[in-house]
Amino acid sequence: MIARKPTERIYLRSDFLAHTDSNDHIVNFDNPNKGQQKKRSRVNSAMISLSAEYLVMGHLLRRNILTHKAPLINKAYDLVCTLPYRSGIPKPIRIRIEKRYRADRECIISITERSIDAFDFLVLTCLNVDYSPSSNEKFASTDYSQEPTFYSLPADFLRKHHDRNGDQEAVILHGVDIEAYKGMRGFELISEALGISQRS
Repeated sequence: MIARKPTERIYLRSDFLAHTDSNDHIVNFDNPNKGQQKKRSRVNSAMISLSAEYLVMGHLLRRNILTHKAPLINKAYDLVCTLPYRSGIPKPIRIRIEKRYRADRECIISITERSIDAFDFLVLTCLNVDYSPSSNEKFASTDYSQEPTFYSLPADFLRKHHDRNGDQEAVILHGVDIEAYKGMRGFELISEALGISQRS
């Protein structure tokens, strides 16, 4: 048996994803400041993507909307909302998640008009993670103090604001008022599409 040093630890895969530096080296838990002057931290994009999906799922479940993760092989949408305990219910609602680190950037959603037919709502999730490297490129600051914001945009709304420029297709929301789709007001649109009243 090979003896380990006192500072060594066994890590699960989730620990490795959560605590890696910019070069994918495991951070030393016994001395977390060690090496910070040599390497710049970063935001784990895979984990951020997961957080966007689970945040939306949690808000929908809180609204009494049964929500499942779509199969991983499915790239058209991320979540499926159903009402299995009612008869004569409408078809399931398919939700696509589009994440942004911050809400203050000009919002352009790269999406083809054809792919809009594959889902019913697109939930724009602004995680408001302020990630900004410093000028000396040795450090990075990440601010998680702001609450995330959500905009539940119906497919018809996306078609209305869809733009095609040559081979490039996108939904451009710059200058478009989307406050009516923000937060619980947007989630209520999803519940209404499933036939759930506000008192349910």
